[in-house]
Amino acid sequence: MLPGKLAARDPQLGDYHSQVSLGNIPGVFKVYKFGRGLLKGVGKFAPIAPLDGTLTLPAVPNFVTPTSSDINDVYGGTGAWSVHITGLGETKEMETEIVRMNEQSTKKFFRVFRVFVYQCGVAVNPFPYEASDIGNNIGDITLTHAEGPVAMINARMGQTLMAVFTVPKDHVALMWSADTNMGKDADAVGYFFLRDTKLENSAWRVQGIRDMYRNTVGKSWRLPSKIEELTDIIMAAEGSLNDTVSGTFEMEIRRIR
Repeated sequence: MLPGKLAARDPQLGDYHSQVSLGNIPGVFKVYKFGRGLLKGVGKFAPIAPLDGTLTLPAVPNFVTPTSSDINDVYGGTGAWSVHITGLGETKEMETEIVRMNEQSTKKFFRVFRVFVYQCGVAVNPFPYEASDIGNNIGDITLTHAEGPVAMINARMGQTLMAVFTVPKDHVALMWSADTNMGKDADAVGYFFLRDTKLENSAWRVQGIRDMYRNTVGKSWRLPSKIEELTDIIMAAEGSLNDTVSGTFEMEIRRIR
């Protein structure tokens, strides 16, 4: 019998939150997002994601294509062969697809919030210790939608660092915790922005703000904060040009119909 099946029947193997993480609660799943990016200067809200402030949130679903800054990230090469994409599809429900490098997806994506290298060109992949290491993704991989770049995997990282999410159709998000961190001895301000994608010309609204200086600041909700379906969520920051900032947030996603 599978461990997951045992866990679903044995209350000694965890409380409600553990059961959610194990996938044993129907219609409920966990989302943990983490990101890192460069600040673009005071007064500029830079998404905590490695796209130099150019993160695209498409107006309509379309196909996406992964390309790299290194020619060895190609199917059959020494770098990344394919990527696994997670986001919202044409129906604005959760969708995934595995796509070879430089090839177009067969599914249309409305949002993308996680991409990782699925296969690479080394059977026994060494840990990416140096820039010259083969395996993983040797260059920066950009996932491009017809309207612009929607995700990036930094060289050798193997996965996106994007503190962004969009609540799927027919679901609601319960925000449990969030934190931000400065990468050097400097000042910055961290923000949580939300936008309702169902409302035409909907504005971004700040939902949380934290001042940072050489430390980590965070918040845990004793009662989780509710976020409605099809709401864009972006963790962003402003501060000195090219300083680094990272952020994480954790949510529970529940089906409502």
